[in-house]
Amino acid sequence: MALARHLGRPRSATTVEMKINYLRPVVHGKITARSHLVKVGSRLCCGRVEIFDAAKRPVAAALITYMILDA
Repeated sequence: MALARHLGRPRSATTVEMKINYLRPVVHGKITARSHLVKVGSRLCCGRVEIFDAAKRPVAAALITYMILDA
């Protein structure tokens, strides 16, 4: 979602690499995700996502690299 918003429109992309750290289990309640684009190049994009539980405690963190495909 952050990449589509940054580019101004949805574009095809594929995951090149993804690392997820699971910090604590969530057994019930709402979860919230926050994303941040670390760097957007012409072909590759690196982003960070943090997931929080209902008490706003971090439950997961991910670092993701996408390849932006031609339209």
